[in-house]
Amino acid sequence: MRSSFSNRRLSQNSSSRNRPSVSNVIRLNVFAALCLIALGLGSTLKAATLPANFTETLLAVGLSNPTAMAFAPDGRLFVCQQSGQLRVIKNGALLATPFVSLTVDSNGERGLLGVAFDPNFATNNFIYVYYTATTPAIHNRVSRFTANAANPDIAAAGSETIIFELNNLSSATNHNGGAIHFGPDGKLYIAVGENANPANAQSVANVLGKILRINSDGTIPGDNPTSFLGIAASPSGNNRAIWSVGLRNPYTFTFQPGTGRMFINDVGQNAWEEINDGIAGSNYGWNICEGVCMPANANYRDPLFQYGHGNSATTGCAITGGAFYNPTTANFPVDYVGKYFYAEFCTGWIRRFDPATGTSTAFATGISNPVDLIVTSDGSLYYLARGAGSVFRVRFNGPTAAFGEVTGRITDGNGAGVSGTVIRLAGSQNRKTITDVNGNYRFDNVDTSGVYTLTPSRVNYSFNPAERSISQLGNSTDAPFTAIFAGSTLNPLDTPEFFVRQHYVDFLGREPDESGFNFWSDQMISCGSDVACYERRRINVSAAYFFSIEFQQTGGLVDSLYRASFSRRPFYAEFVPDTQVVGQNVIVGRSGWEAQLETNKQAFVNAWVQRPAFVSAYGALSDNAYVDTLISHTGVSFTATERNALVNSLINHTATRATVLRQIAEDSRFVSLKLNETFVMMEYFGYLRRDPDDGGFQFWLGKLNQFGGNFEQAEMVKSFIISGEYRDRFPR
Repeated sequence: MRSSFSNRRLSQNSSSRNRPSVSNVIRLNVFAALCLIALGLGSTLKAATLPANFTETLLAVGLSNPTAMAFAPDGRLFVCQQSGQLRVIKNGALLATPFVSLTVDSNGERGLLGVAFDPNFATNNFIYVYYTATTPAIHNRVSRFTANAANPDIAAAGSETIIFELNNLSSATNHNGGAIHFGPDGKLYIAVGENANPANAQSVANVLGKILRINSDGTIPGDNPTSFLGIAASPSGNNRAIWSVGLRNPYTFTFQPGTGRMFINDVGQNAWEEINDGIAGSNYGWNICEGVCMPANANYRDPLFQYGHGNSATTGCAITGGAFYNPTTANFPVDYVGKYFYAEFCTGWIRRFDPATGTSTAFATGISNPVDLIVTSDGSLYYLARGAGSVFRVRFNGPTAAFGEVTGRITDGNGAGVSGTVIRLAGSQNRKTITDVNGNYRFDNVDTSGVYTLTPSRVNYSFNPAERSISQLGNSTDAPFTAIFAGSTLNPLDTPEFFVRQHYVDFLGREPDESGFNFWSDQMISCGSDVACYERRRINVSAAYFFSIEFQQTGGLVDSLYRASFSRRPFYAEFVPDTQVVGQNVIVGRSGWEAQLETNKQAFVNAWVQRPAFVSAYGALSDNAYVDTLISHTGVSFTATERNALVNSLINHTATRATVLRQIAEDSRFVSLKLNETFVMMEYFGYLRRDPDDGGFQFWLGKLNQFGGNFEQAEMVKSFIISGEYRDRFPR
């Protein structure tokens, strides 16, 4: 291991005064420890010390000088190695072949330092990395790669697209930053160190010592800040990417799920490590201030929290890793929800910060140089230990919990997940769920005092074991199964549970929630042997997904925006990723879904009006022409009063162009007028996953119009769900 990387946050700017003696002691201790690791004398994996009822599992070992990690939407974990390899951990195994191997300068703190997945990765397979390029001069770069269609565990040959080039670096090899993440607004945020030159942090003539914000294609958003307190100049050219200034070495940052709040970890010099509130246009004060400014200075935003340098359970030398505990499903106790985990590289601990009180609490110690943290949707905390070259997963397993969770994964003989497997829980509670795309299942709120039998089933498979009996449950109980292919040729789509799950995936873009899954599958199961009943309910259940509140408020809005903005329906490749953004974390019926939906809608429409195609079409139009053009695309006759009210709201600045667009797109007359066209479009998008051919689209639209929108009489839904093109999508 490179000792220089270990001292990355300890290294001092050349123009700064000498460190206090305690910092020099830390520097020597860390260097000695890393030398032992490099010689193989300190490489034994040692479990972290965790609070009672928490356990950790080793996910992978054998990583060389890891720097950062990110989960792909399909569950694979990608880990950066400083020397340029982007490694893949799949099904619990570190793959031998890297996703990509880059030529990098890995001296000091340089190298491959960050990775992020495009919000639309499911459809475009884009992966972004931050690394130190060697040509034409040494500088940091953000590039995009495309996963190979035949083997997504490696990059497609020749797929690198340079997204953003940073300034050339000096001879100093430290303070590079490197974290990259997509924000809730769909923009790519980039953390950049000041290259050991403090003056860079207070200058908008370069991008060093900053947080940057760019579009996914590398262009610069028009709404980036143009001024920063304490700095007289305004950025221009490439420097328009600057979003906030005054940072020393912001090695990690993250966004809070739900709120979108951003926390930035800035590595300090002589005295303080900082957690900063990420806010556009902020100046965090380096090198005028380190930690809270003394005396106070209104130009600079003070940190939310700071801790000092030392060698104790509350001090250290370099803040690394940050993750909010706001998962979709909480595994940790309720008092952890909303807290912020952060890690300390030199003294090897993880603590949790409470943003509400400004206080910090111990969590884990004894970790070998943690560099990154991630909280996943299932409530697990993952940490990347550079000193051990390993990734660990932390879970809570409190034996006294009244209610816990039962989880598991169904895998085939090759270790691949088997989706669409029904899992029945029988005993003190009787429940049913189905495995997701990665073969995972989960039962929440299981009475831990009960006795249960778990039984998997899926056509064409048998299972080992055939069932599991469980009792005396803890907070989390793992019950995996192995699926054995039976060689049959039945289509799983003919089973009601598989059919229902596929509709959640195809129409709502998510895995089913347990209550909805059971409600809709039971609609068909209750028909028993009545074939006519089963067929009719199958058709009605299928159509219900299109008419559902969840689809109409997410996919329906996306469709309306394309039609109102561009007088055309969306293409499949546009519709799917856009709908996923609007529907993120929205499950109708779950507490808080309305607020989440409204937040998503506002953010999406605000971003929509900044898209190049929209700006090109409307940027030069007057407010009158803007409203008239949008209305003309709807086919609805707005009254003069309605039209003038929209125009005046823009002139008087009581509404934005985004809010006016949304008012028009969500007009009930417009939604009703386009309903049949949207219904036909979704038959192609949902069942066939492609754009409609014009002849087929017009045929089914004519049938639906002929019968006044009655899909049963038109036999439209029935025809699509029995079509060979739809049924052939599903392997036997």
